[in-house]
Amino acid sequence: MPAPALSTPCVKVCVIDPISALCIGCGRTIAEIAAWTAMSEAERLAVMSGLDQRLARARSRAARGGRITARGEKVEAGFSAKGARNQRNLDASAIRSNRGCV
Repeated sequence: MPAPALSTPCVKVCVIDPISALCIGCGRTIAEIAAWTAMSEAERLAVMSGLDQRLARARSRAARGGRITARGEKVEAGFSAKGARNQRNLDASAIRSNRGCV
């Protein structure tokens, strides 16, 4: 018997914005993506319930030009080295698995 499918917001657009630290496809943080399979169904549903608002807030800030990090810090411009490294690691793992983040 196959295992039940996990609830997931993944849309296979696995790119972490280096400023907001959110996936531009689903709105999750790297920590949420990494812990996803270990979370209970209730925890996954709780995270998913706020993703639309989280993405809308991030997109609204980007459209206005005022970027805000996930910790609420305003950033004028730039691309952090840590953000670039995390993005490369996430891209590499998504490519290896060829199935998105889960």
